[in-house]
Amino acid sequence: MTVRLTSRAIFLLTLPPLPWAGNAIVGRLVHHMVPQVLLNLLRWTIAGLILLFRIFTTARRSR
Repeated sequence: MTVRLTSRAIFLLTLPPLPWAGNAIVGRLVHHMVPQVLLNLLRWTIAGLILLFRIFTTARRSR
């Protein structure tokens, strides 16, 4: 059995590592300028806003 990857599947597979790597790079660049607790709060706030946006758009479409 062979699986054929579409361009959308390849895009979706490469999407999660991009913010993860960006998060690591930003964390290393600003760790001496921003307190760790604030940096963690900003990370969770951004992730929460993205999830809320996704939830609201999905809920709006299902009506």
